[in-house]
Amino acid sequence: MVSEYSAAVSLRAVKTAVVSFPLTLAPQLLPSLLHEHRRVRFLATDVIREMVEREAAREEEFVLDTDRFPRELIEMFLTRLCVDENPDVRARSAPVVAYMSDPRATRVLLGFLEDPLWFVRLHAVRALAKPKFMRQVDAIAARLTDRSWMVREAAVHTMQQLGRLDQLTQAFLGTADRYGREQIADEWQRAGVIPALLLKYAQDGTEVEKQVVAQLANMGKTSYILAVVHYSTDRDLRRKFLQDFGRHPDSQIQAWVAQLAEVERDPELRALAQASLPQRG
Repeated sequence: MVSEYSAAVSLRAVKTAVVSFPLTLAPQLLPSLLHEHRRVRFLATDVIREMVEREAAREEEFVLDTDRFPRELIEMFLTRLCVDENPDVRARSAPVVAYMSDPRATRVLLGFLEDPLWFVRLHAVRALAKPKFMRQVDAIAARLTDRSWMVREAAVHTMQQLGRLDQLTQAFLGTADRYGREQIADEWQRAGVIPALLLKYAQDGTEVEKQVVAQLANMGKTSYILAVVHYSTDRDLRRKFLQDFGRHPDSQIQAWVAQLAEVERDPELRALAQASLPQRG
């Protein structure tokens, strides 16, 4: 007896199965990439994205060229999917385009950075986190003030991955966008950049590093800074911080200075702390 209920295979299960096929079979999805239904085009694009990213994870210098990605697919991504009316298709095509050796790929990704949909810009910013896109760092930096906080966060992370702390610092000091500054500061804390920044500030820091520390203190990002300064074995860092910020009005800094004035064993540091305390009388 046949049950009145047929066992339906979920779309997720189908996609999982298709994704497991090798990248060499990706051309079989060309008809789906051209399908009139936007959802079908999205699924086909996303399947190829997962195939590509799986292969890329196995190979350090992975590149999509005509040896492993047919010309028809390259043209499909660079001329049709990148302007698809479905933003999900545009978004999922960005990581694939980022692996292409075709010189048009960079132009397509830069176009994605200006897409009206935030999640397309998000995928583009993340896709640009590769050394070969170092020259596009100014375009990435422009997303630090994006109206979407997730895009701003991704831009900070991508610039960190590209090793562009100098430009990130300039953006932090130069932007008038409060949310942009918050995003950079939060990402610095998550990525563990602040200890290195404070060390540079103590050793050979310029006025720029001092301005960054001052801005962080003015934003109330003092607890993490103080933890680094307090537990650091670098005496110069504690001395310089006391000299420059011992009188800063932040309540956490003032509490820390007051504590040092009482318990610090180093005579010079204790004297600096005591001199920084508000004068009574």
